[in-house]
Amino acid sequence: MLKLTIAALISWAHAQNSHILSGIQYIEAHKYDMALYDFNLAIEKDRSDEAYYWRGVALYHLHQHDKALEDFNMLIKKNPYHADALHFRGKIEYGKGDLEAALEDFNRAFASNPKHVENLKSRILVLNDLGKTEQAIEDFKRLIAITPNYVVYHYSLSRLQLKIGDAKGAVESLNRAIELDNSDPDLYYGRALALLAAGDKYAACKDLNQARTLGFLEDHDPRLDFCLKHIDHH
Repeated sequence: MLKLTIAALISWAHAQNSHILSGIQYIEAHKYDMALYDFNLAIEKDRSDEAYYWRGVALYHLHQHDKALEDFNMLIKKNPYHADALHFRGKIEYGKGDLEAALEDFNRAFASNPKHVENLKSRILVLNDLGKTEQAIEDFKRLIAITPNYVVYHYSLSRLQLKIGDAKGAVESLNRAIELDNSDPDLYYGRALALLAAGDKYAACKDLNQARTLGFLEDHDPRLDFCLKHIDHH
């Protein structure tokens, strides 16, 4: 009898959440209209915060941002540190060009969940746009501490480090990127520029040569012109 009761409870729970679960599957499949339909049905059933959140996500992806904001604002009013809702509201504000409001929401989301990867990525964008490069660099380091094996994070960090004149830091970031992927010519070319900025011309030319060997075909930075004679004779 107890087993039947538990089974009945599980069945009931699945029935209550079936529209949310189905909607999330549609979100993952990028079928946002169908996701919205399911989340509306879920809200008709129980008006749960989860259903409102996911409906906001579906509306966001359907570019119905004002309607999405209604759901996110309602959730944030109930819980001022709802990290996911704050993150999406910040993304909408960022898209509208309100960088300060976006940053405020990303900061609050960070305070609630410092390991929210998507929020860190969004905050990096707005910090960079606001000219707060050093703060963006610190967020990249947090991001890499959470997900250390993404080459693009190390590469993007190196570009910001070069932007503030930290050539040594840029070289170290690109060293790590190349450890993860030694077949990408852009990484060697990027490190060539970083090494040049660090004053190591020989190593810079060596990396330019490797970038060309791997298929780097774009015009190189004129500051590396001096390498060509060395490369062409070896």
